[in-house]
Amino acid sequence: MPRTTTARKDAITAAARLFDRTGYHGAGLAEILEQSGAPRGSFYFHFPGGKEELGVEAIRHAGGQVTAMLHAAAAKDPDPVAILGRVSRALAKWLQASDYTQGCAVSNVALETANGLPALREACDQQYDDWVAALRKPIVDAGCPRAEATAVARATVAGIEGALLLCRASKSTAPLRDVTKVLSRLLAGAAE
Repeated sequence: MPRTTTARKDAITAAARLFDRTGYHGAGLAEILEQSGAPRGSFYFHFPGGKEELGVEAIRHAGGQVTAMLHAAAAKDPDPVAILGRVSRALAKWLQASDYTQGCAVSNVALETANGLPALREACDQQYDDWVAALRKPIVDAGCPRAEATAVARATVAGIEGALLLCRASKSTAPLRDVTKVLSRLLAGAAE
């Protein structure tokens, strides 16, 4: 069972933030510890598996925030188009507030670990599955058959993730607005 202390939580939060900015390999352990304020001596006490164990926890943390955002948006209005709009607006604000230096820690790490570090790749895959599941339920509830709803939810996640990359490259939220507009039509049509 994972140990829970402030130092552990601070290290996880700092790692997620740095992975979002620089990726897994770009975030050094010394930098993570400095950003978190966690004492270096306690690192292996909290993460006996080293940086990779910290990475898995950071991906769960970052992905869990997105899952929570999806559930919160669905609680306000279960219409899939409304959920997408609410989440897209929140992501646009996030991108702008970070001056486009942050987008998605899960995607950054997934790109780096596809051919190695299986525990991290699996953690990323689980987060994507969680996001698809969080979107699938309101799509099914809106009248779309479950198998099609899975494909629509997966396309929505892929579209938003791609839009975040384009936004960071262009330092503009225009790609996110464009993708949201197209995905809104897909979501509306799936429920018909």
